[in-house]
Amino acid sequence: MSNGDLYVVLGCFGYRDDDFINCNGIENRILNINDNLMHYNKLMDYLDNCRLFDKATFDYNAIRHFIFHIRDKFEQPNKLIWSEKRFTTMERFTIDHRKCGLYLKLILINQKFKQEEEKKEEVKVFIPGSDNKINKMREILKRANNDKR
Repeated sequence: MSNGDLYVVLGCFGYRDDDFINCNGIENRILNINDNLMHYNKLMDYLDNCRLFDKATFDYNAIRHFIFHIRDKFEQPNKLIWSEKRFTTMERFTIDHRKCGLYLKLILINQKFKQEEEKKEEVKVFIPGSDNKINKMREILKRANNDKR
């Protein structure tokens, strides 16, 4: 298994008003999920409950709830999971890009391509047809993190 980092990505599809482009579409990695995070297992369970291992979510209210819930429930020792400035920026992004159509998804970045000028290969994290998705994803991440060492 190659090295990989799992990220939560917040993005928009872009917005055109006739022939005027307001936004071309943006994608931001908002959270790197790794086993060094406090509450890692609870966070993985929450991602599974949100069904982010199955598919991206496009529901505006679900995305806003996700961002607030992560901030409120998954505090790290002596610090927030996001700085107040970063949280405010993400909150503003969801408001400003609502017309674009928002999405929240998981991506797995292959480390081999990371060094080559940020040619980051995105691999879908969806594992269709599995009853045990969360455990398979944890195993993938565990192997990837062990390969790093």
